[in-house]
Amino acid sequence: MKRTIINNARTASEAWAKLSKAHQDKLKKYFHLRPTQSGITIVSTMSFLPMRGLTAKPVQIDEALNFLIKNFNKYTQVDQDKAKDFLVNEECQFYFKSRSGASVLEENIQALMINTMSEDKNLSRALDLTNNIQFIASELRFEMKAQRIDIVGYDSDDLYIFELKKARTSKISQLQSYIAYYNDPIIREFLSELLENYPIYPVKAFNNIIGCMVMGYCENANARKKLIDQAKPHKVLFYEPSIKYAK
Repeated sequence: MKRTIINNARTASEAWAKLSKAHQDKLKKYFHLRPTQSGITIVSTMSFLPMRGLTAKPVQIDEALNFLIKNFNKYTQVDQDKAKDFLVNEECQFYFKSRSGASVLEENIQALMINTMSEDKNLSRALDLTNNIQFIASELRFEMKAQRIDIVGYDSDDLYIFELKKARTSKISQLQSYIAYYNDPIIREFLSELLENYPIYPVKAFNNIIGCMVMGYCENANARKKLIDQAKPHKVLFYEPSIKYAK
């Protein structure tokens, strides 16, 4: 099963490499690719369609990417209702499906974090890093029962595993179990090979795997410190509602 995902990652990377840089730049503002056991999912981080996926068979991925390029103006138009209707239209050959059992709030936070983490230095500052963190992957896992990573980031040295929570939680042990799983020598070897072949943002090598729990801001400074101490040597970040402006 792990080998299937790696093969699908290679196929997705090859399809992505066929696109012109101009087309790549357009698509990666709103989408990223997620190799899975069953195929390759194109994931939306659009505000009106957060973390929704269009799943294509490996032989269809070129056609699916070209479909999005060809119809770029339809889903980036001013009328977001019409844009969304176009992308979720089941009568189209390619359309985006909702994730069963997903939290809308958590999806929104996840999409927002992905959209801003590579450009906004705030995340790196919060983690006391010199290099910016580049988004790599979302919802990454090898097998159905494996630990699923909400977001994978990379700071040119270390790999960051972000576990998002829509509300505050004290379940720091969940993060620690994720890190232990992916640091297992056999699993880490597969992870390294997968990310080396990952589409759009491949990772050729990494040193440490660092976990980071991301949750809603807690006003109580003592409670924040307790959570941070429980997570060591890994990280806890608290987010507050904010707006990113563009002109």
